Amino acid sequence: MQSPSVLLDLLSQAPGGLGLVDPHGRLLWLNDYLADLLDLHAGDQAEDRRLVDHLTPASRIMVQTRLRQELAMGGRLEELALDVLASNGDRIPVMVSAAQTLGTEGPLIQLCVSRAPVRRAYEAAAPLAEKRAEAERRSARDVISAFVRHCPVPLIMTDADLVATGVSQAWEKTYGRPAQDMVGQRVDSPARARPAQIDWPKVYARALAGEAMSSEGPVRSALVDMWFEWAVIPWRDAEGAIGGLLLMNFDVSALVRARRRRRRRRGQVALPGQSEP
Repeated sequence: MQSPSVLLDLLSQAPGGLGLVDPHGRLLWLNDYLADLLDLHAGDQAEDRRLVDHLTPASRIMVQTRLRQELAMGGRLEELALDVLASNGDRIPVMVSAAQTLGTEGPLIQLCVSRAPVRRAYEAAAPLAEKRAEAERRSARDVISAFVRHCPVPLIMTDADLVATGVSQAWEKTYGRPAQDMVGQRVDSPARARPAQIDWPKVYARALAGEAMSSEGPVRSALVDMWFEWAVIPWRDAEGAIGGLLLMNFDVSALVRARRRRRRRRGQVALPGQSEP
């Protein structure tokens, strides 16, 4: 049978934290592992050394409430997650098990402390919240993309860099081009044919700043034989940030032709250099 001194040496050198605490929370004895964790000297028995002095405020509350309640009810506590506050201010997560025992001068609390990468509920909540936010952003993009694809008017959706990310089926039908011809291209590219009488860079800049822009009258298309009125509207993601623009136009060719016929009947002719909406 091992002598008490040999057992004490073994406990002192154990690969986990061991300690004895009195009912007032004073540290009566601790082994090398726990002493190193708490920045103390093994064997310290100073009356001013209390376990809670080495814990974060939230962990102190846990010790003073749950640990005491569990020990009072059943004499044991298994794996209580606490945070040790290191001398440099770092937070060290630990798992603590405790059992109540009877010493020569009254009840004592045996501690078993292990240092491990413990994940608190609030730490797990952070990536979960990020996943939910990403899911909301993805859902918002999916809803907008579905709206763009099935919009009954020619429509282009862009990102914040003015790169087209989607077009409506009505756009494909109106301009006789597949979506692949537009998706991935910048809508402000100099190569794109656009009505020259509109200051498009200014329109895009104001829309990206949050302003909904629209034409003041019919505009003649530079791509097909059509008159249209246009609107450039910023779209926002699930967090409210501007994610890009929605560029749409409305075919008003029939209205323009009707106005022309009416003018002809009245004998009105457009002056040279004027458009004839």
